[in-house]
Amino acid sequence: MAGSMTRSDVQLLQHAIDRFPEATHRALVGSDAARRALDAMSDIGGPHAGRSDLAALLRQVLLEDEARYGGRPSLTVPGSAPWPDEDTWTSVGCSVSIAQNRFTVRAEAWLPELGPSDRPDLAAEQLREVYRGQQSPYARKLDAVDADPFWRHALGYEHYFSVAQRQAARAVALSPAGSTIVVSLPTGRGKTAVVWAPALLRDSGVTVVVVPTVVLALDMERRTREIAASTQQVLSPVDRYAYVGSLSDDTKQALRQAVRSGQQRILYTSPEALVTGLSESLLECARSGFLRQFVVDEAHLIDQWGQDFRPEFLTMAGLRDQTVELSPPDNRPITVLMSATITNRHLELFRQTFHSPTGTYLVWGSSLRSEPAYFSHRYTSLEERTAAAVEVALRLPRPLVVYAAKVKDAKDFAQRLRDAGLRRVAAITGDSSEEDRRTVVQRWRGSSTEGSTVPTEIDVVVGTSAFGLGVDVSNVRSVLHVCVPETIDRFYQEVGRAGRDGLPTVSVLLTAPSDDDVARSLNSVVHIGVDKGWSRWNALRARAQRQPDGLYRVDITSLPHHLTEGYGRSAQWNVRTLTLMAQAGLIKLLAPREPARLPDEDLESWQARRRTFHDEVRNFVDIELIDGSALDEEGWARRVTQVRDVVANAQRSALEAMYQVASARHCMGNILALHYRAHDGGATLRTLPFCRGCPACRVAKFADPEDRRVPRPLEPVPPVPDYFHAENGLWDPLLVLRPDQPLLFLWVEDDREYADLAPELLARLASRGIPVAFGAPTHVLTEAQRRSPHSVLIADDGDLLEAHQQPVVAFVPPTVSHVPDAVLARLKSRMPTYVVGSASLTTPGRDQWMWRDGADASMNIRTALESL
Repeated sequence: MAGSMTRSDVQLLQHAIDRFPEATHRALVGSDAARRALDAMSDIGGPHAGRSDLAALLRQVLLEDEARYGGRPSLTVPGSAPWPDEDTWTSVGCSVSIAQNRFTVRAEAWLPELGPSDRPDLAAEQLREVYRGQQSPYARKLDAVDADPFWRHALGYEHYFSVAQRQAARAVALSPAGSTIVVSLPTGRGKTAVVWAPALLRDSGVTVVVVPTVVLALDMERRTREIAASTQQVLSPVDRYAYVGSLSDDTKQALRQAVRSGQQRILYTSPEALVTGLSESLLECARSGFLRQFVVDEAHLIDQWGQDFRPEFLTMAGLRDQTVELSPPDNRPITVLMSATITNRHLELFRQTFHSPTGTYLVWGSSLRSEPAYFSHRYTSLEERTAAAVEVALRLPRPLVVYAAKVKDAKDFAQRLRDAGLRRVAAITGDSSEEDRRTVVQRWRGSSTEGSTVPTEIDVVVGTSAFGLGVDVSNVRSVLHVCVPETIDRFYQEVGRAGRDGLPTVSVLLTAPSDDDVARSLNSVVHIGVDKGWSRWNALRARAQRQPDGLYRVDITSLPHHLTEGYGRSAQWNVRTLTLMAQAGLIKLLAPREPARLPDEDLESWQARRRTFHDEVRNFVDIELIDGSALDEEGWARRVTQVRDVVANAQRSALEAMYQVASARHCMGNILALHYRAHDGGATLRTLPFCRGCPACRVAKFADPEDRRVPRPLEPVPPVPDYFHAENGLWDPLLVLRPDQPLLFLWVEDDREYADLAPELLARLASRGIPVAFGAPTHVLTEAQRRSPHSVLIADDGDLLEAHQQPVVAFVPPTVSHVPDAVLARLKSRMPTYVVGSASLTTPGRDQWMWRDGADASMNIRTALESL
């Protein structure tokens, strides 16, 4: 990992240089930059490593050594080909001393071009933190908290990463059947494990996770294999966890069957695969009561998918609705929408698109990234900006991502870098195949999707916004924008490609006047006009096929006779029309169902119809009319116009915020904090500002040399949602024993009875849906979880005791004679509480009386167990 560099890295590299061309084993060096340098050295002069690549990497190693240990380290290298010449060393920011055909090179200080009021001293310090790695005071340091019994049992983890992860894990584990939970957690807080735990806790049932890219699905497959091995569980009968297009037909069929039977415990897939190849299996899984969780990772992309008019955006939501409706009431799947960056627009879209009859709940742990320091500069011409960007790309720490606005721009800039001597460069755009993306990520990261180590062959990836979604490369150090992104969301997401390991990063934004028009053009979401939209909807409806279930099946590629666009453009406008209507709440889009076998149909004919269906299913979408306005031109126009205005306003606001970023006149932390807030009921959910450094902050008075240390952002502590009012909310197996009373006192005669029976009580209550225990000794919790291995059991430290509306089991040690104040406060609020304590526990405020005698609902623990 980056940051694990040892003092000997420079010496080991010098040793490798002296032995060149004999290879040096890359495992001997500690830092990622040093390993990359060895990889480049082994191929120097070949097709995959240029002189500038090697020079830039060796400069980075020298800067890391200097930042961490001081001094002015140097390397002595050959002065002849294939090694870099003097001009190459100078171009990447090194000084050169020449003696006997050998160069002694040292890294020179450098900064991206700053504004006239910017502070070079502060800028240099903020850039230096990137090279300090783990030694930087800005390296992410989370305060781990003890794991709940269910978390430890399911995953084998002794701790949560942070309180925020604990709260999210509890919220998902406690959520009522059929509910929707939106989880907003910062990057690096373990969102994936939050849905892993419920999946692994049970011994059956399916969790399907929708991810944005095939690369991420394959990465998650590798990680799931690792957790399956570490917990010694069989999570798939075929040991595959990613349903992707590259699989053989036999493997796909085996996965579909495993989903139907509930044996495929976790499966990752894309929206497209979900609503085509997997949809029928998922519905059968739900009908049998096997579907446990429907998860969307990077859920903020749902908004982008809608704006890109991808029908999977809404047919995915329709398929999820079908799974909830088909599932047995007590076994309805929960829906989990996970993201690190949620705005109010996203939250409203989630509520509309993934509505739940038992409630939509929010875990708001939003926090700004602490890793990046921001640099920004405006150039007077495109040519001036491009020349500056090449210099910046030669000198920024690796791995590096460069973002351009358009496909041609990305390809052109990648070629400019090659012209400058770099060979360890690749371009990834929307035109790139999934195989190209997977290969580039492996060569960039230095490991395969299966987890095996491979040599790095790429340090710099140039891409458009199509690159980076779900890419699991944790140690990216730099992000360079050679454009103005069309929204602040895109910019911040792309900045977030770096620093997923929690170590400092650098973001450089270089702009030119022509970028503004490009950003405005990309920001504009092209909707169909009202008159044309109504005409097209009528044409689609007239050609729709009525299905046996009352739905209408539409061919999105159809070209109505009175319309003149070509085939592809007509399909695009059809999708735009239907998506806009669905967003307006006029219709619901559903994935087409596989044809059922007709009563007198022979097997061969039915299978032929099924094959035809699967060959053509991508061209069809089923429609459910949910509002009569869909049939009335005036009402249709009103509803559609409202949605167009909402989308346009959101896009305009996101572009204006991006212009604020590019102006470099406002603190990045403040701009982002204002953008990433939402409204929940009557409350405003805020994101606290944080900025490690930006042009505005470096200029501001508080950025004084006497006070340069900016504290790390406060770790969010989101509350666990109150599920009391859910449809299947409060259910108390011992309610009959405490009629109209919040208290049920369960007393024990002695320590032995406490030790013998308390774990059994807790295990039985957890299995009946009462999982929260306050004050329970560790050995009691551990034994209770062992006895009820598939139940959620939570060790509360007082957080849930204060507000959890469902019953809590509060333990008072046998040696304690008074009820704790926190428990009394809960009882005063009339929240249901089972108190387990000694028979000698005294009545609060009346020490001369035994509580067992004065409490309205009191019994020996053995009696309670008999009722369970």
